[in-house]
Amino acid sequence: MANTRISLVIPTYKREELLVQTLKCALQQSHPEYEIILVDQTPDHTDETLRFLDENKDRINIIHSDTPSVTIARNIGTRAASGEIVVFIDDDTSFDEDFLKKHEVALSGDCDFVQGRVIEKGCKIYKKPVWLSFAGNFSGSDFCITDGKTNNITGCNFSFKKVLFDELAGFDEAFQGIAVCEDTDFAYRAYKLGFEGCFSSDAFLYHHRSDSGGVGHGVSNQDFDLGYYRNKLYFYKKNFPYPVYIYQWFKFLSKGLRRFYRLYRLATSEANRLQKNSK
Repeated sequence: MANTRISLVIPTYKREELLVQTLKCALQQSHPEYEIILVDQTPDHTDETLRFLDENKDRINIIHSDTPSVTIARNIGTRAASGEIVVFIDDDTSFDEDFLKKHEVALSGDCDFVQGRVIEKGCKIYKKPVWLSFAGNFSGSDFCITDGKTNNITGCNFSFKKVLFDELAGFDEAFQGIAVCEDTDFAYRAYKLGFEGCFSSDAFLYHHRSDSGGVGHGVSNQDFDLGYYRNKLYFYKKNFPYPVYIYQWFKFLSKGLRRFYRLYRLATSEANRLQKNSK
């Protein structure tokens, strides 16, 4: 699949310096035939960002979207893509000049979608890629250093053959709010239809995990975000038998209660400290 046209799609929302950094990496790719599609959900950019976008307007296809939704942005970007391969990254990443070539190589065999390695500050190294079991449990990690099979993708670094998008009728826009599970749902539906997923440790990038902005509606505290639990449970109800859904429902209930209890303990400790210091 040498020199296949590639579409690099970047959804963005309220990111400035990191977005510019990501786009600089995108503009320096060694692949001979690719396009950059920026799905911009930011109402107002800084003057510096606007200047950079204007200077590179001939090389970046900017599509404005008024609805901050990573799922909608993924569909908009893929429908606009002219490449046979579509690569998605987050707007707070950095990567080397051969990044797109590495995704192309990973997709040159029997693979229909690829999860690339993600590197984050302080991340633990794993030797197995992510795998989603029949019971809906995840094992492995995107921090993996070993190639292998996967049935999952993570939004900040994945690719697929565009024909797969058409087969699946795109990303499910019922996943709304906080960006979670819309990517997993896409990959798992493909897996159930018999498409092959691969993990490529060579197609890596650095994810800076900015605590502001984001590709959805902003970075939220997942532990207490309604959308996080709604999207997770919708994913299980949609893709798994009812007993698995109930099993996962109880897991989330237990997880939520444990985290609420830890928050309560922390709040109590802080209140006691404030009372002591006020005397």
